Amino acid sequence: QGERLKVVVTYSILGDVVGNIAGDAVDLTVLVGADADTHSYEPVPQDSVALSQANIVFENGLGFESWIDDLFTAANSQAQRVIVSQGITAGTITVGDEAGETDPHIWQNPYNFVRVAELVRDTLVTADPSNAATYELNANAYITQLLEADTYVIQQIQTIPTDQRKLVTNHDAFGYFASRYGLEIIGTALGSVSTEGASGSAGNIVALVEAIKATGAK
Repeated sequence: QGERLKVVVTYSILGDVVGNIAGDAVDLTVLVGADADTHSYEPVPQDSVALSQANIVFENGLGFESWIDDLFTAANSQAQRVIVSQGITAGTITVGDEAGETDPHIWQNPYNFVRVAELVRDTLVTADPSNAATYELNANAYITQLLEADTYVIQQIQTIPTDQRKLVTNHDAFGYFASRYGLEIIGTALGSVSTEGASGSAGNIVALVEAIKATGAK
């Protein structure tokens, strides 16, 4: 039995997937915790240490971690980089200042993260075949939970009258959710896909209030 795989994950939601599938079989480091914002994250020295020692790095891609390339280079990391959005059809921002740009928030559709779970499973099995059974079993259980969550959301959405399925959020992170569950995004307070440097300007808020009144969004 060799040393355990050292696995780095860029942010907490993806860390949840990897943690559930890997269990105790790997040494897992999550760079951006649940209480931090990946868009505006500023790496710290221990992040470089973790990357320099890592065997595998799981990252979202689609521009979500704008800081990862520089950090990876600075750490002189030899890790295998796995971009989990590969093979997933990327959506685009529909409202606000960044309409038309790529939307990185792929986890808002559970089926996207079924694909991610399968990729994480296969990557770990290939890198660490001695623990393949653990990864396979854990991935099956996690994927089942994702499908149950999808069913639950559909049931909840069906309790909302069709003409009221309109969504207003703080920033445009729910495109994949709206597409999956049949919601119309009316607008966002920040007018930006990224929270970095974004603030709800008076003009944005006035326009949003008018849009809410005009569409009857609850």
